[in-house]
Amino acid sequence: MNTFIKALLIAILPFSAWANEHDVSKDVSAFIQTMQQQDIFNGSLAIIEGGEVVYNNSVGFTNFDKSIALENTTVFNIGSISKDFTAMSILLLLEENKLTLQDPLSHYFPELPSWANKVEITHLLSHSSGLPAMAYIEGLENRQVLTKLNEVSELEFSPDDKTLYGSFGYQLLAMIVAKVSKQSFGDFVASRIFTPLDMKYSYVLGTHPAKKAQLAIGYEFGRGSVPQDSTTGAGNVYSNVSDLVKWERALFNNILIEDATLQNALEPFKCWGNDCRLKADFGVGVYKDDELWGIHHHGGFGGYQAMLYRFPKQNRAIIFTANNGLELQYNDIRYTLMSILNGENPAYPKKDAHILYYDALINKGFESAKSAYLSMSKETDRYDVNESDMNSIGYFLLGDNKAELAVKTFKFCTEQFSDSPNIWDSYGEALEVTNDAQGARSAYKKALELAKAESNEELVESVRKNLARVK
Repeated sequence: MNTFIKALLIAILPFSAWANEHDVSKDVSAFIQTMQQQDIFNGSLAIIEGGEVVYNNSVGFTNFDKSIALENTTVFNIGSISKDFTAMSILLLLEENKLTLQDPLSHYFPELPSWANKVEITHLLSHSSGLPAMAYIEGLENRQVLTKLNEVSELEFSPDDKTLYGSFGYQLLAMIVAKVSKQSFGDFVASRIFTPLDMKYSYVLGTHPAKKAQLAIGYEFGRGSVPQDSTTGAGNVYSNVSDLVKWERALFNNILIEDATLQNALEPFKCWGNDCRLKADFGVGVYKDDELWGIHHHGGFGGYQAMLYRFPKQNRAIIFTANNGLELQYNDIRYTLMSILNGENPAYPKKDAHILYYDALINKGFESAKSAYLSMSKETDRYDVNESDMNSIGYFLLGDNKAELAVKTFKFCTEQFSDSPNIWDSYGEALEVTNDAQGARSAYKKALELAKAESNEELVESVRKNLARVK
């Protein structure tokens, strides 16, 4: 090849790389703007492609009333992605020989029942301890976790037998970090992770960031005030996508711990098909042909949503934070973003019909909501209309003490999905809540008939129990 052509190629290649990056940024920006305009996405997004940040931007508002625009530095609660930082804290102490992964729980908390002798740190990290997956308790603090666990007489299963994802294990790990380091958990994470990585906007609940930024307020559809949690370890790390980019780069480049330590944590503990729960909670590993292809972790609580998807082979990551609760179709958004990055022609996620139904129900009443849903069900190319989502709306209404609206919603669902035994069963439960025993019996009988026709033995048994209860 002559010298002139070589020189020309050297000059063109950086421009070509820039052009590809520019196109990706343009396509991603168009997609995210559309999602925000449709109230599907409200938050911040960063994309790493080939090791470079090719997109980092925010769309939407910090709060429910849409009075303050989001900024790139805006901080969000990242929910269960907080577990990543707890796992890293344990691994840092492991490398300093201050603990071992085989240490029993009773070594740190001798006041716990005898089952604590069988539960090791490694079991806590991999959700294989057998500890129950406790229901949410508003206002619960870490110091109260031990009180709750003292009420547990036996484990759900023997440690190492299977996995059960929950919060207890990571709350305990945070307390172990505090005991071993003789620092609060928040201070340890700040001094050993946030400060070295220059994650200046990030902090654990109860501490303060190096640099303050506006806070996005989490809200769920239909309401601007949602419950909050007070524990640490399993949740309640606050961050933004710029800081999470630094975190992802630290994991990719082994900045905080030795590669061997991290790779051991990324080995699968249990697998379901190609999805494997990793030994430490850096997420779920996706394996293709026995090769770790991707690692993903989702966090969601109190209206906040956060996603961290890492693809080590391509040196790619998709990171986003949001504050509009159940309106965030995070999996659909992830798949569309991956299509854009792969140079494909992506199909945009559809608008959730059940979200619009709920908004109309709360703001305009049942008849308006019903009319809107019927119109949307005729435009399935634009709206996602399905039984499961509408069923979840009914239960959301029940949980929000709106039983009469739940009954109307489930009754409407029995008209739209008349052959669904699950819908009829749900309708019966709502009627039970409103003390309509006769109506509940009728709904359960219909559910039982349909479940038998489907040979759904598990649902048949469940409906029979419901029917026996109202009799």
